[in-house]
Amino acid sequence: MHPKIAEAVGDLMANGHPWEAVFAACKSLVLLVKERSGRHDLDGVPLMRQVFSRHKPVLRFNALQSVTDSDEQEGMMHLYEGVIMALRNPGGHSFPTGPSSRASQYLQLISMLAERADEASLTAARGSDTHAPKVAATPAENPQPLAGSMVLDDGRAGCG
Repeated sequence: MHPKIAEAVGDLMANGHPWEAVFAACKSLVLLVKERSGRHDLDGVPLMRQVFSRHKPVLRFNALQSVTDSDEQEGMMHLYEGVIMALRNPGGHSFPTGPSSRASQYLQLISMLAERADEASLTAARGSDTHAPKVAATPAENPQPLAGSMVLDDGRAGCG
């Protein structure tokens, strides 16, 4: 089992909480993808779609030089999405019931996805967040408006 997944689920499994372990493993997988991709601005399905996209992925599983490569990339993206949609999201509201063997199978799937995320190659898009505010390096480059003033679209302070 992937070390981060094993760490997240060890006590839960040992104490007889397999479905809580599945939820914890899903959360650990999301954190791993965020760490590897640098995309801390996204979560859940949007994170998986952006990071593992068929077009301009942040993490890629192959050279993306052929239709087969692109198909593999997209298929893996759907596996990550599926884990979030089918296991993590419902687990945030109530834990499913079923045989512990099914929970163990899900844990193996999540572990495999964690291993594949570790093996994936970073592209130039790593951590790019076009929506994040740009913060200047020095206070002079990032003047703060006075209390009670408003900030105009071009970043200048204006009178209200």
